Amino acid sequence: NLVADRFYILSQDKAALKEYLETDANRTLKDMLKVEILDDYTDAWEEKVGQTQLRLDARTIVTVTILILCLVMLYLFQRSRVQERIGMVAVYRLLGIPGRKLATIFCMESFLIFLRTTLPAAVFVWGVLGVLSLIRAIEVPLYLTWKAAAIGGGGILLLHMLVSVLPLYRLLRLPPARLAAKFDF
Repeated sequence: NLVADRFYILSQDKAALKEYLETDANRTLKDMLKVEILDDYTDAWEEKVGQTQLRLDARTIVTVTILILCLVMLYLFQRSRVQERIGMVAVYRLLGIPGRKLATIFCMESFLIFLRTTLPAAVFVWGVLGVLSLIRAIEVPLYLTWKAAAIGGGGILLLHMLVSVLPLYRLLRLPPARLAAKFDF
């Protein structure tokens, strides 16, 4: 023991060993032994958790930013589509077609756009992730259940319909004569 100047002790019960070395062993060998307790595993673990949390926070910020940009772009797209059809909306309103019927028409059109664009993309991503999850060489498990794909697609469909109806309701608040005058302008 007097030959070495440093000893490393590995223990299953770190708390009990720390307590023993800080109290009992220090009293016995007070002037011969300097106890320094290092817990490298806990320090490394805390560092790894911090780095993982930082990456997760960065991914969350990027995802939310992209989602907000997509929502704004979708809203502007739908708004421009309604503005292009302001003449059709004005004529239908002058003919006495109620606003909820026009909202139904725009919702059905959004549903057809969803069937043409988002649904095939969701099915494609679900299929690709299903095939990639079968490859054993990929160490990261990739799972996207059909329920998650259906919930995501349904959420996008509801959002798409909501965004398509919001600009329409702004126009439907106007009386038919003012809507026609706005179209002539």
